[in-house]
Amino acid sequence: MRNDVESVEQLELVEDYGAQIRKARQKLGLSEKDLAKKMQEKESIVKNLEKQEFTPDHKLISKIKKHLGLDIVEHVDASRSQILAKPTGAKTISDMLKMKAEGAEKP
Repeated sequence: MRNDVESVEQLELVEDYGAQIRKARQKLGLSEKDLAKKMQEKESIVKNLEKQEFTPDHKLISKIKKHLGLDIVEHVDASRSQILAKPTGAKTISDMLKMKAEGAEKP
């Protein structure tokens, strides 16, 4: 029996996470240096986060949530995203015919 992926949720960063971090930090009256100390990170990490120059890992996302009360991730239904979930297990003849038909439809 094949195992198909039915419903997959994934986490994505909100689009303007840098601006949200900056606004939350300023609202608390913290400088970039102060926030970095609270989070036990380098000041450059905070600056780069606010500029969205890198993608924070789960540990850093947790620190942001803890110290700023800000959740910068959103749950996205994979069926609406562009990531394709592939079924696992052996392909059936029907699967191969569908793949061949889809390949013929593409320019």
